[in-house]
Amino acid sequence: MKIKYYLMSIAMVTAALTGFTSCSDDDDVIVAPDELQLPDESIRVRIGDEYRLPIATIPLAGAGEYSAYSLSPEICGIETDEDGVMYVAGYKNGTGSIVLSDAAGKYKRISVAVYTTDEMQLNYKTLKLTTQLGKSNLVNAVGVTAGNGGYEAASNDDRITVSVNAESGVLSIMAEAEAQPYNGVITVTDQTGLTVDLNVEVSESTDRVKIGSDTKALLDIDPALGEYTVECLTPQYAEIVTEGDKVYIEGKANGAASVSIGQGDVLRQLTYSVYTTDVLTLNETSFNFETPLGLSSSSNDCHVVLGNGGYTVTSDNAKVTATINSTTGVVTITATSGKDPYTAVLTVTDCTGLTATISVTVTCTFDPFTDSDIAMLMAKTNHETYIKSNQFSETCNIDCKGSGWNYGSWTDKSNSDGTHTFGWWEPNYGDYGGHYIIYPEGTALNTEVAATYRFKYSSGRPVYNLEGTAKIIRDDNVAKVMIWWNVDMENECINRGWIVRKK
Repeated sequence: MKIKYYLMSIAMVTAALTGFTSCSDDDDVIVAPDELQLPDESIRVRIGDEYRLPIATIPLAGAGEYSAYSLSPEICGIETDEDGVMYVAGYKNGTGSIVLSDAAGKYKRISVAVYTTDEMQLNYKTLKLTTQLGKSNLVNAVGVTAGNGGYEAASNDDRITVSVNAESGVLSIMAEAEAQPYNGVITVTDQTGLTVDLNVEVSESTDRVKIGSDTKALLDIDPALGEYTVECLTPQYAEIVTEGDKVYIEGKANGAASVSIGQGDVLRQLTYSVYTTDVLTLNETSFNFETPLGLSSSSNDCHVVLGNGGYTVTSDNAKVTATINSTTGVVTITATSGKDPYTAVLTVTDCTGLTATISVTVTCTFDPFTDSDIAMLMAKTNHETYIKSNQFSETCNIDCKGSGWNYGSWTDKSNSDGTHTFGWWEPNYGDYGGHYIIYPEGTALNTEVAATYRFKYSSGRPVYNLEGTAKIIRDDNVAKVMIWWNVDMENECINRGWIVRKK
């Protein structure tokens, strides 16, 4: 005999029967499945009444008399029309679920992906942006106009950075111009896996506008191509002026003005250099520095004569550093000599990208102390000891106290071996240390002699005996001042020290 079976394929009865039959030699027996069965564990539903999905169209195998309810009513729900037809309706982008049951009390949970559109769209397909060389431009005018939320964005070029608001789909794009133009692609993905691309073109800005109403620049906009939008994003520097069907940018203050022009599928965000003068002029274009080997010298005699403000300065050699007052244009240059002469180039740039260069030639002298150094030492009003070498530097003043040598004393004495010792030493607490110079007895004022600078930092530390040359530059009833030096060609420096004792 035949056993009555319950099987309902709401979409396709014949197809649903396949695979759920059991045959015997006597009769064909068809049995209801143990649970509801689906060919797929998820469905997609688009938001909108016209896109509701009839329950009857879900391929379902079960015992019939199906009912359903939603586990995610904020995302999707079950709606029944007056004629009794049940639907799955989407309310909000996201993933929810519903439960279906049949007459046999079997249940099946189904994932429901709710979406707004089958095709993502941006308000623009191409972004063209320009910046001053080495400077960035930030774009916030590109966004998703059709999508399903949960947005992510990625760039295929590290030089183009992007972030996206996951809910609104507004993109923040930043890029910096290089000497050569380059292109990249930004891909935006929504939570349903849809994607859309934005082509990005980056190049150096060549647009300039001089301050004044009679020097405004015409923007490249063709009304014949349809509607357009134009905005100056930096009103402190420029403004947009319309005259008939012509659109201009008028410069107001020195700086970099950003102009956004949207027309059709293309957004252009352009950088205009707003300027007062077409040239950047300095009072000097070259400088010569001569310093003791390895020592530095500074000058602030260079300044901008004519420019547009917002000044910066760079150097092509680490031994020459420079700073500049961004408003006044005064340049402070510091150069350190090496054993070989060299030339460095400083580049001053203003806010509009104009540049001017300063050639800095640096040579060394093997004179350890300049005239200003000697004058400084001769004018000292306190005791002071100082040593600086390629290994260390140490200064101790005010009677040499403050470094732990509170119980030391000055020495200025003849030795039995024909030498003389001058300096400060703390012999207590394990021979704590100090500074003194050992030189030939009877050395006359301003006479160079071979000498040893002995230095120890603290007890337990090594004693340094630095060989070199010394000279007494002052010895009267007010003070005694002695200098010491050693030319170190290997490390390209002059090790120097001095001892000043006020009498």
